[in-house]
Amino acid sequence: MQVDSTLKAAVELRNISLSFDNQPLFKNLYFELPTEKITAIVGVSGCGKSTLLKLINGLVPPDDGEIHICGQQVSHSDQADWRRYMGYAVQQIGLFPHLNAADNVILLAQLEQWSSLSIQERLDYLADKMGLDQAILSRFPHELSGGQAQRVGLCRAMMLKPPILLLDEAFSAVDPITRMDIYQYFLRLQETEPRTVLLITHDMREAVKLSDYIAVMQQGEIVQFAPVEQVVSQPATDYVARLVKEHI
Repeated sequence: MQVDSTLKAAVELRNISLSFDNQPLFKNLYFELPTEKITAIVGVSGCGKSTLLKLINGLVPPDDGEIHICGQQVSHSDQADWRRYMGYAVQQIGLFPHLNAADNVILLAQLEQWSSLSIQERLDYLADKMGLDQAILSRFPHELSGGQAQRVGLCRAMMLKPPILLLDEAFSAVDPITRMDIYQYFLRLQETEPRTVLLITHDMREAVKLSDYIAVMQQGEIVQFAPVEQVVSQPATDYVARLVKEHI
């Protein structure tokens, strides 16, 4: 499936309200993911970043409001079907220990009954873009370095060519030098194969490095949503200014 590139937003959350144990987290929240751009949500732990991601991929239903994906309103029951068009990568990579790296990457394509030729071509393409040679692809998860495992996880998330990619602290489990290398691989792939990306991160520097847009979340509210340059040069609140000052 392809997202219509003329759509302003590939994903929209409209007037979303959500509570846990009678404690409101979101109230009339509006949020959108610009099509084929990388959008980062930045904020401290517990502010609602990961919950927002779970709303998008259907793991958590809203109490009220509408979710639109690729221009269509979807119900919570429909989102399981839409989820197949979303790649998902998290900090805890979750590679299957009994499969080598290559088999971890291609597993979903096999389940979708892709042809052997299509699987091999896609694997070769992703491995080349993400710097994974045959020696790495033949290793099992326990034999991979942290950076290699992260790249394998990203390849797996993108194997089915999802138009939407959800990343939840996907780069935070590796050291800073390795992280910078992964950034370069990821951005290179984004250039050749643009997709709509939501990056959840607590790291403002990471958001600035990778993203086209930044949404700053504070206690369940989006306090600023703007292009990266605007967030850095014109912070909308004291909280945003403090995040920029402390981390840039």
